[in-house]
Amino acid sequence: PRAGAATGGGVPLPSLTSARALLDALAPPLSRDEELYALSLVDLLKSTLGEEAAALAAGDLSQDPVAAARAARPILAAALEAQGPAAADSAVARLARAALQLLETVDALPFGGGGRAGADRGADPLREVLAGVSDTERAVLQEELDRLAGRLRERLEERLAAVQ
Repeated sequence: PRAGAATGGGVPLPSLTSARALLDALAPPLSRDEELYALSLVDLLKSTLGEEAAALAAGDLSQDPVAAARAARPILAAALEAQGPAAADSAVARLARAALQLLETVDALPFGGGGRAGADRGADPLREVLAGVSDTERAVLQEELDRLAGRLRERLEERLAAVQ
């Protein structure tokens, strides 16, 4: 039976699948419109947050986890700053703090050496933009981030259900 197929007792049976089938279930290929949208988001990140943030979003750093960690740290730090004290205990804020701690730990390891020197380089444009945002704009941004996080969680749950 396939992964997630129920037995007589209703318990799912594990089964083997190819890495490709698992990848396609978790991250199905993008449609043409989705690809164009993703490319435009990468271009937007490149023009607003710089090369490292765009490379991270595009997946270009997937083979270099240390560079990915360096690019993600300032983005996560700025996102935490943007949430403000009202959302300090939100699930997104807790996840961002945990990710930052993990990335700082990785950066301190011998193979991550030298990462601190340029670690905050990519955060300056984002911090500058967020510093000029009004309370109303910040509330709208937070609402959009919450909506996006909810949609991402739903899609992840759907994809994970496909491999159960």
